[in-house]
Parts: sequence; structure tokens; C-alpha cells
Amino acid sequence: MADISDISAEEIAHLEELIGVLRRRLRLLDIQLAKIAGNPSAVAQISFEREEVEQQLRTALANLRRLRPSPISDQSPYLGLLTFQEANAHLFFGRDALIANLLERVRRSPFLAVLGASGSGKSSAVRAGLLPMFKGGALPGSETWRYITLKPGARPLDALAVELMKLQNADLSQALTLSQQLAENDRAFLLSLDLLLDRAAGQRLVLVIDQFEELWTQMPLEEGARAAFLSQQQRPFIERLLAVFTAPDTPLMVVLTMRLDFLDEAADNPALAQAISEHNVIVSPMSPDELREMIVRPVELAGGDFEPGLVDELIEQGQRGALPLLEYTLAELWKERQPDGVMTWEAYRRLGGVEGALAARADALLHEHYTAEQQNELRQVLLRLVQPGEGVADTRRRVCIDELVLAGRSSEELYALLKPLIDERLLTSGRDETNGEETIEVSHEALIRAWPTLGHWINEARADLRFQLRLEEAAQEWEANDRNSELLWSGLRLSQAKEWLERAQPRLNARDQSFIDASRMAEQARIEAEEAARQRELAEAQARAEEQAAVSRRLRRQAIFLACAFVIALVAAAGAVRFGVEARRSSLVALARQLAAQAERDATTQPDRALLLGLQANRFVDELQTRGALLSVLRSNDRLLGFLNGHTESVNSVAFSPDGTILASASDDGTIRLWDMASWQWLGEPLRGHTAPIWSVKFSPDGRILASASDDATIRLWDVATRQPLGEPLLGHSEAVNSVAFSPDGKTLASGSGDFTIRFWDVATRQPLGEPLKGHGDEVLSVAFSPDGTMLASASWDTTIRLWDVASRQMIGEPLKGHTGPILHMAFSPDGSILASASSDATVRLWDVADRQPIGEPLRGHTSFVRSVAFSPDGTKLASAGGNAIIRLWNVASQLPIGDPINSGNVWSIAFSPDGSTLASANSDTTIRLWDMASRRPLGEPLQVHDKPVRSVAVSSDGKMMATAGDDHTIRLWNTVNQQPIGGPLRGHTDTVWSVAFSPDGTILASGSEDATIRLWDVASRQPLGDPLQGHNEAVNSVAFSPDGKTLASASNDGTIRLWDVATRQPLDQPLQGHTQAVNSVAFSPDGKTLASASWDTTIRLWDVASRRPLGEPLQGHTDAVWSVAFSPDGKILASTGDDTTIRLWDVASRQSLGKPLRGHNGSLYTIAFSPDGGTLVSAGFNATISLWDVASRQPLGKPLQGHTNSINSVVFSSDGMTLLSASNDTTIRLWEMSARSWGERACNIVRRNLSRDEWLQSIGSDHPYEQTCPLFPPGEGVSTK
Repeated sequence: MADISDISAEEIAHLEELIGVLRRRLRLLDIQLAKIAGNPSAVAQISFEREEVEQQLRTALANLRRLRPSPISDQSPYLGLLTFQEANAHLFFGRDALIANLLERVRRSPFLAVLGASGSGKSSAVRAGLLPMFKGGALPGSETWRYITLKPGARPLDALAVELMKLQNADLSQALTLSQQLAENDRAFLLSLDLLLDRAAGQRLVLVIDQFEELWTQMPLEEGARAAFLSQQQRPFIERLLAVFTAPDTPLMVVLTMRLDFLDEAADNPALAQAISEHNVIVSPMSPDELREMIVRPVELAGGDFEPGLVDELIEQGQRGALPLLEYTLAELWKERQPDGVMTWEAYRRLGGVEGALAARADALLHEHYTAEQQNELRQVLLRLVQPGEGVADTRRRVCIDELVLAGRSSEELYALLKPLIDERLLTSGRDETNGEETIEVSHEALIRAWPTLGHWINEARADLRFQLRLEEAAQEWEANDRNSELLWSGLRLSQAKEWLERAQPRLNARDQSFIDASRMAEQARIEAEEAARQRELAEAQARAEEQAAVSRRLRRQAIFLACAFVIALVAAAGAVRFGVEARRSSLVALARQLAAQAERDATTQPDRALLLGLQANRFVDELQTRGALLSVLRSNDRLLGFLNGHTESVNSVAFSPDGTILASASDDGTIRLWDMASWQWLGEPLRGHTAPIWSVKFSPDGRILASASDDATIRLWDVATRQPLGEPLLGHSEAVNSVAFSPDGKTLASGSGDFTIRFWDVATRQPLGEPLKGHGDEVLSVAFSPDGTMLASASWDTTIRLWDVASRQMIGEPLKGHTGPILHMAFSPDGSILASASSDATVRLWDVADRQPIGEPLRGHTSFVRSVAFSPDGTKLASAGGNAIIRLWNVASQLPIGDPINSGNVWSIAFSPDGSTLASANSDTTIRLWDMASRRPLGEPLQVHDKPVRSVAVSSDGKMMATAGDDHTIRLWNTVNQQPIGGPLRGHTDTVWSVAFSPDGTILASGSEDATIRLWDVASRQPLGDPLQGHNEAVNSVAFSPDGKTLASASNDGTIRLWDVATRQPLDQPLQGHTQAVNSVAFSPDGKTLASASWDTTIRLWDVASRRPLGEPLQGHTDAVWSVAFSPDGKILASTGDDTTIRLWDVASRQSLGKPLRGHNGSLYTIAFSPDGGTLVSAGFNATISLWDVASRQPLGKPLQGHTNSINSVVFSSDGMTLLSASNDTTIRLWEMSARSWGERACNIVRRNLSRDEWLQSIGSDHPYEQTCPLFPPGEGVSTK
């Protein structure tokens, strides 16, 4: 390479480009080195070349620093909220490992989904990392390939057509024709590829689809527009991609980036879901070293520096996951740098740190550049740039400038309004790929999340924002169809628009304003033609209403007088009784509450003792605090099935027999115990023979032999049937034997020892096979055979793993290196393709067995030694456990944790049962714990009822039957006793079924659907009763029977409620109108006289059923859509909940709110229900948890119920209150035991013991005689073994 020391200052841009080329070359050389690690001569040659390139890079960097005008560049080396592009590749640092992984994955497959959370750096990694590598020749011939990078936007197929035409240098006016051809079949796409590429030369097209989630975030809200988008854009776009990249010898390579929280949406297309599942890379958080490189290297290029300690602070903040905020803070620090280029602590603190810099700067811009009037105008523009999330976080929208210009304003005025935010890189201008129109968008969604002012504006106007988006879509369609009058709004939708315009006073653009004006004029013409008839109908209705109101007032006065007298008498009597009871029980109550508090404190550290204390507290006094404590302890250990008690010292190893009927455990007490898994009792006496702690036990593949390895340097084989040793111990190791493993055929046993060696043994003769295997430089801690028996893996204190060929007993390749501490355990996946390793460095690593390379980044989640790993039998999950008292479950494909960690205590070993339903852990507290892996069930079992989200669940009045309904368009009936389906699914609806309800006598089932119909079903025959009930013109969201079963109420997206005569299946008069948006829920009061309704318009309405008139003004208090309402069993209280995450209780008589709203959920609430006794209220929604509330105190009852893995749509109690049912988007319903008695039985079945007498004296004292908290288990001994 030519010397570059004399390059002039004017050629800095070329020098920066050269630096990028050299960096890409270094990355390629590193990848090559990793692949040829076993070839010393090739390694030497590549290493020499790498040294040359690295020296050239150092020289180029030195020249760049020397040639910059002044020691400091005026151009920021940080991009703030902007995404890195190819032109910024020279500033993109810290992601070499990720880019190498991406490159390796696309080498194997022409499809790659780059997944990650918002702000994880997906787009930058592809645009500034992967693409420059491609264009630099990272893959054979890739420097000659063709490239398209696009965002799907609102017209993904059009965007693809435009980019294909651009590459062909064709007339862009023909792009629409190509888009239509693409929508029809694959031929047009394949023909375009043939025209673009030199197929004979191996040329390919790389299609990068950034922000793939726009296929769902840009989807219209209006049903007609949404259907057109799905059929004309989204579906054919996905179909063309899948068809072409899967074609034989395809020249197409697809790389997409997508937010992880849109995997559920992608799952609606099975082929797409499979492609993403099989070919993805998860962008994980950056390591400290990667963050340091990202922070320091750009500023080195610019000639700057940081004050001591500031980089470490920035790394710590970056590890919290706020990568966009970190980039923004760095950009702001650069602006505030000292003249010598040093960025200071003072500037960092003044900015507000990483978490506060963005919000502080945005607020400063707001107050420095905008008057109050301009702030209001800016607010309305910024809200148009946000897509409110429905089940996912809010996202940004890319909007054409013309769409944002308000009526009466010019585009120049809009630019002037937005210029401060554009200059600050908070907003980004660009052009629409499909039509070339200028666009504007929020630079990064971090602004939506991290700027409280914008967040407040969004939440304040969330319902209004959705409505404005609907207006925008309707106006666009009207404009696109030559202002067809049939597309104008009328009736309810226009009424909603009028109310919205008056209340929100939005500033509209000229097109939207014209649409509203034209709709009003058309509506006015219709109104004038009907006005005379309307006035007559109104006069007649008013007369009837006044007569009914007079009767109603007389009846209410009488009822109130009688109710008041009754309440006064009841309060007086209850007060006297309560005084006497409290006087006698005060000391017991105090003790019970003390035990309850102690139980909650010990819930995760000593769960067995905590359960016993919580149960005993409830036995002493059954009240909110004691019930809540018992429930909280159960929920804190929601996977815990039970304890096995028998060892007297730490348990070091557990293993299941191949048929799962027996569990073996080995302990520091020198014994092995065998446990019957049906009864959870030990089988006979413990196995004795070792003279020191036993570190490992394993069953032979046929389950007849058990092998054990001990600190006494011996191995023993045991006959499982007789529980006797098979011959003498196996001698050969000179130090402790740490691990044993049977070969898959059961003929060979391998052992790893503290003497640094591995030995093979003939199981039949119990003699060593050949010489020991040597190679490790320290103790061998774990050995494992591959499932096919051809390979043995060994892990050592020397931080390496070695793979051995079993036949030749020779090492395969170089050791596997990556851990920074001793490797304590490892396990092969069931198919043998992956090896998992656990280390004292607090990480788990996955290794590709074929190429002996790590798969992705280490799995981080433990904070101390990881002592054991185990694959589930199906290979989809990995469990890891260790010294920080938790077990973690991991999704093997995505390498992401599954749920929260399990509070397990200090664990030495874990093992899955053969059916994968149970995980056993060997604990240092002398216990073995059994964990439920089939379901996360604190108090109930999941029931897989549909193959798509379940939207509603209902229980018959006798509790014997339940009905479920969901997105698969069907209804299912179930026997609640045996939880088996009753017959096949009920079919008839053509879209999602949102609601089901049983008639009070259980003979009829009603269902309401997205298809705008209601169906009545005969429960006995499971046949429909006549034709569907039609009257609503949009989705039916809720159905409810009156208490006498004669009337059915329905609520719809059309903003109305209808009452139906069940006998005739005919509507009762006109629909109930009053809400201005969709009605989400209806409920009858227990006496059937009042109907409550909840709406998107943020209000609740009460209706007089007899007159079908509203009772007073709407109930107001919620700040967002109201999803659900429920009456208390006595009809005095109404509960409501919705998108504002709160629950409100209302006094039905006065229609006033009862105290402050109940808060505790962190997401939208979709459903609410009272227990039959009215004492408990249940709420659930988006965050997949169920909260229980004590109605009297309005306090939460323990911790939320966890188990569902997606939003919960419906909850209902059984008529006896003993069971709660919940329906979820995770396609299951769950049945939860709700009585304190059932909680107590469950607690006893888990702990399987009683308090020892010492524990009783310590926690309860001698004033209360010892009793068995769990009567079915023997009393505790004098001294606790804990």
C-alpha cells in the first residue's frame, strides 16, 4: 500500500474512507482467523497480514488527527439519535462481534432477521456494519452485488417496486404497474432480478428491509383501509419475499431488522414466523468493552478526550440498556467540550446525565424557541408523528410534509416551526421512497420514551390521536377516490368527529378540513330532509320519558328511606359484635400479622418456612394481611412443586431415571437417596459406601445402574432394583472424582477428576479402558457424552472445554475458549448440535459443536458462579443455576431469558425429568426442590383451548360448564370438572369472537363477534338458535344477559348498545345512543334494572333498562378508553377499568367516584370482575398478570398472579367463588384456586413437613401450644434441620 504520510489536509474525507476500508479488512481477517484456528501455517500467514493492516490503520488515524484544522474537529463524532448509515461506518465502533456473527449467518442462509429491542442498534449494525462489509467483498463476489435498502412504510410493495425500478434506471412512472404485478405473483419479481443481475457471474441482490415492524405499525385503523392494506400491500409483500428467497438457487438475499415486541404479529404468518425463528440474530446489549470502544474510539478520531472516570460512568449507564440516550448524551457532551477537546464531569452533570440529557435539551428548546401558541401548534404536529401502540409501545410515524401543514399555513411556516428540532437532530427530514415527497419523522423512538413532556402530550391525547389517525385515513381515501361522496362520514362517526373537534380543538391540514366540511354539508342536507319526522318522534319520546321519570322518582325515594333504616340498624349491631371480638383477639391478631410479615420477608430465602408461617398466621386470624401474605409467598415461588427432605448436608447432584419414575440425589453427607416420583417418598434406606462427599450421580440409559463419583477418589456402580453396590469401587483416579457420564449405549462410563485426567471404564467388567486422557491443565469438573456417543466433552478449572473422539480417544481440534473462569458444568443438547457450558465467570455459553465456535454472546443473568446447566428434553429450553440463589430459563433459539428468574436458593445441580415437566434442583440447604416446567402455575393449571388468542371465557351458573371464544372464529364448551371439551367447536362466526355469556339458567349461550353479528346457541345440542342477530354495523365487543334471562344486551364499535328479546331474537326498539366512540363492555345490575356501558370515549354510562334512557350524565374520571365494567353482587358498586391503567369504583346510587382510583398495573387493563361474595375484585390486562383487591380496604391482596405469557382479555369467577378463570392472548385459559383453604392445602403439599418445635418457639413462642400447621404430615422434631 502506498505511504500516506504526506496526504494534504484537503483530503481528510478520503482519509476517513480509507480508515473505514482498513477497519472492514481487519474484521474480515479476524473472521478468517477464527475459522482456521486449527491450521498453524494459515494462522501465521493471516496474522502477518493483519499486523500490516493494523499498522496502516494506526498510520491513517495518526494522519487524520494531525491534519484536522485545530486539534479538535468541528464535526461531531457522535450521531445522537440518528441511525448510523454507510457513510458513518468510520465512526461505528463496538459491534465487531455482532457484525461477524451477522456475516456468518448470511453466509449460511439467504434470509436473516436481525431482532432486538427498540434502541438496541439493529439498524445501525446492518447499515453501518454489515453493508460496508458486503460492499468491501466480505463474501465471495459481494463487492459486485446490487443492494436495496428500504423501510416498508404504509405502501411496502410500492416501495419495493420503486427501488427495483431505480436499480434498472427505468421510468419511475411505471413503478405502480410493477407494484400491481408484484401483488399478483412471483414472476414480476423474478423477472426484475434477471434484468438487474448477471446471474452467470453469481451476482446477487441484497434486500435490506429496515424497521420491518412498519408492516404493522403503519397499518390503517379504518377497517376498509386496513383490509385494502393487508390484501394489496402487506400480504403480497411478505409472500413475494418468502417465495423468492426460498426458490432454488435464488439470487435474492433478504436482511430485515425488526423489534422483538412484534414477533407476535409476525406469528400470524406461519411461513414468515418459521423463517424468522430459524434464521435470526438477537442484538443483545453491548458488553463493557464494546461500550468503551463505542464511546472512546470516535472521540479519538476527532482529537478529544474525557475527564478521568467519566468513561466508566458512561459505560455503567450504557449497560442499563439506554443506548440511544447514551449516543445523544455523547453528542451533547461534544458540544459542551472544553477548548482542548476534553469532555467534563461538570458538563455531564449540567446536561442531566444519560437519563436526563435528552429530556432537558428538548424542554430547553421548547422554552427557548416557542411561544405558548407555537408550543400548542408544535404539540399537534409532534402528535401526528406518533403511532399510538395497541398492545405494544408507541412508535414513530414517517409523515409527508404536506400532511402536516395546517389549514391556513404554508410549508415554509411549518419548516420554521420544526427547524430547532431538526437542527438538534430530534426530528429527521427525508423523502418518501414511493413518491419522492418530503417527509418528517422523529429521529428515534427514544424521544417518545425519554421526553416526559412528549409522553404527557401523547397520554393526554391518546384517544384523540387514534381518532385523528382514523380521520386522516378516511380523508386520504376520499381524496384518492376523486372525493367520492359515498366515502364521507355521516351519522355516529360524524357525531364523534364533531364532539372531538369541539373538545380537542385540533388544527387540521387543508385536506382533512375539507373532508370534515364536506361531510358536514352532506349530513346537513340529509338532516333537513328528515327534520319534521324527527321532531314528532322526539316530542312523543319526551312525553313518555317524563311520565316514566315521575314514577321512577317516587320508587327511588321509598327505596332510599328503607335502605337508610336498614343500614343504621346493621351498623349498630355490627359495631357491638366487632368491639367484643377485637377485645378478645387483639393479641392473636398482632401475632398473626407479625408471622405474616415474617413470611413475606422469608418468601424467597426460606420458602418452606415462609409457607408454614404464612399458613399458621392465617390459621390464627383469617384477614386481609394473613391471606395476602400466604398468597404472596405462593406467588413468589410460583413454579415450586415441593421439597424432598432427607439429606443432612448439602445436596450436590440430582438425576432422573430414564423413565422418570425415580430421582437420585447425592450429598455432602456421603449418601445417595432414591426417591419415588409418584409419592415423593424415598425408596428404602440411603445408599452408603463412599467415605466422603459425593459430587455426581448418573443413571445408565436402561435405568438399571446408577453411577456415583466421590471426593474419596472412587466411583461406585449400584444396582437400582436392589439398591446394592455392584462389586468393588472403581479405582484409578488419584484425586476426587468430580463427574461421571454413561455413553448412550450404556457400555462405557467416563469420569473426570481433580487429577486433571479423564478415564473411560467398561461398565460390564468395571475395568478401565486404556490410559487416561490428558490435556487439561487443571481439575476436570464435568464430562458429557454427545447423544450419538461419538464424542466426549470435558470441562475444566483451566477455563477450557475439550472435545474428544471416543473411538480414537484423541482430542478434536483446539480447546474451546471464551469463559474467563473455571467451567463448572456442561451439557449437550438432545440433538447434539449445541453444547452449553456454565462457569464461575457468571455466564452460560452455547457452542456450535460442528464448528466448535460460540453461538452468539454469553448468556448473562447470573451474578455469581453458574454451577449447572440442563437442556429440556425437546431442546428448546435451557436451565441454568448457581450460587446467586436463582434458576434461569433460556430460549435456546433466541438466547433470551424466559420469564423472571426462579428464586431457588443456592443450587449445586439441576436436572429435567424425561417428559420435561419437572426440574429438580440440588440445594445447599439439604433439600431437593421440584419445579414445575410445564406451566407457571401458582394456583392453577393452564388449559390450551384455542390455537389463537382467547378473547372471552364464561362459566355457567351451576359451575359445571365453561365457554371460551377467540381469534379462531370458534366457541368451545368445556366440562369444568375434568377440563375436557364437550363436543367440537361451535362454528358460525366469520371473524374473531370477542364475547360469550351464558343465560342465567345455563341453557343458552350468546356470542358477539367482529363480524358484527350476535349468535344464540342451544347449549344442550350445541346448535345455533335461528339466524344470527343483526343490527350492529361494526364489531360486537360485549354481550350480557339480564338476570331474568329474557333480555340480551350487546355493545358495538358502532357506538351503540342494543337490547334484544331472547325469546323472539328481535331487537327491543332503537339502539341506545350516547357514547361518541366504540362501546367496549356492558353489564346488567343484579336486579336487572340498570345497564352499565364502557366506551372508548373515556366514559361510563348508566341506563334505565325499562325506559332505555340514560341515567344522568356519563361517569367521568378515566383519562383513556374504558374497557370493562362490572357490578358488585349487591349492585351498589360499579367497577371500571381501561387504558389509563387504573381501576375506579363508583357508587351506583349517587353516580360518584368512591375514593381515589386503584393503581398497581403498569399497562392497559382489559377486564375486571367481582367475586360472588363481593369481597374481592380481580383485574387483568396487557401486562399478563392478575391483581386481586380487597374491596373494603381497596388494597391489593398479595402479589399479582403470574402465569400467562401474553395479554389477559377476560376474567370470571365460578359461582361458588372457589375458582377464577382467565383467558389470554397466549391461547390458554387458566383456572386459579381462590379459597384460602385451597391455598393452605397447596402450601402443605409443597413443604411436606411441619414447623420444628425450635422453629415454633423462635417464631411463635411458648404462649401458644405447638400444633401441626399441616395435619397430614408428621409433627416437627425438637430441632430444626434448617
